[in-house]
Amino acid sequence: AIAALLEYFRKQGAVLPIGSKCAPLLPDGQHVEMSDFSAFWMSVPYAMIGIGEVLVNPVLQHVAYAGADPSMRSLMQAFNLFAMGGLPNAVSAAMTQATASFVPNDLNQGNLPLVYLINIVFGVLGCLVYMRLSSLRKGAQGPHGTPGGINDVESPVVQLPALLGERSEKPGAGDTKVHTQAGDEAMLQA
Repeated sequence: AIAALLEYFRKQGAVLPIGSKCAPLLPDGQHVEMSDFSAFWMSVPYAMIGIGEVLVNPVLQHVAYAGADPSMRSLMQAFNLFAMGGLPNAVSAAMTQATASFVPNDLNQGNLPLVYLINIVFGVLGCLVYMRLSSLRKGAQGPHGTPGGINDVESPVVQLPALLGERSEKPGAGDTKVHTQAGDEAMLQA
């Protein structure tokens, strides 16, 4: 939505009588003329995409790993990497071809905000499909509202007391004492 808004502002700005050496050539052999709008404004949507990927991708990997049967975890991670890397490029290529008439070489003659709107609609539809499918999944809600199976994998924070030789406070762990090599040696000397 921010990129569409920026495109509206760019189109409202003046067109400079300077051909952009970065732009493609028009049929008359001249470069597309520059708009009086800094390209650095695109750093805002690019930063938002980067932040979104940093926040979403690790969660997707964790959910795919923790929600899969232990014998299928490597296959699920392979599919997850394909779904995060290859599939978006294929969808993007198809959408680029489908919306090519709205994005001519001279963007002042095109309708780029409509292309952004189409992308937003596909994104919202994808979220709705995900929400529906995840609600239909067997055992969709585990303890504490987490996806089923996700509590089977302990985080390093939960494992830290055991690694340090302290008693585990995990529910159901009982009063089992965790032995360390130093503690065992002290018991042998006594």
